[in-house]
This record gives sequence, structure tokens and C-alpha cells, in this order.
Amino acid sequence: MLLLAANVGHADTAFVAWRSGVIEKFDLATRVSLGEVGRALTPSAMAADSAGNVYWGSGTAIYKYEAIGT
Repeated sequence: MLLLAANVGHADTAFVAWRSGVIEKFDLATRVSLGEVGRALTPSAMAADSAGNVYWGSGTAIYKYEAIGT
């Protein structure tokens, strides 16, 4: 499991990469899942940029979740 806490939008948010490959977003204030934001066969790392976008690596690929509308 990988965990990334990020300040995305107006709420504190956590992104979790589960061993199943699901990347899930959580609201830290309510501890409620905000749903699946992506999948990765073997998630290996996660990072966030100053715009609130979240990136994760899987094998040789890098995926991006854009914070637009959050």
C-alpha cells in the first residue's frame, strides 16, 4: 500500500494505492472515500505537484490524476 496526503482543492485529501492496483481518494476530515481515481498494475510510487495533481508510477509508465474540479 502507498499513501500520499495532499492539499487538493479546499480540503485535505489522501490518495491510497492498494495492492489490488486501485488508486483511491479519501477526504481526511470525514474519512470517507471519494472514489477510485485510477488503476495501476503494480503501483510503485506516488507524488503531488503544487497544482494538486497526483502522479503514480507503474512499471515504466507514469499516470496523472488532474485536480481540476476538486
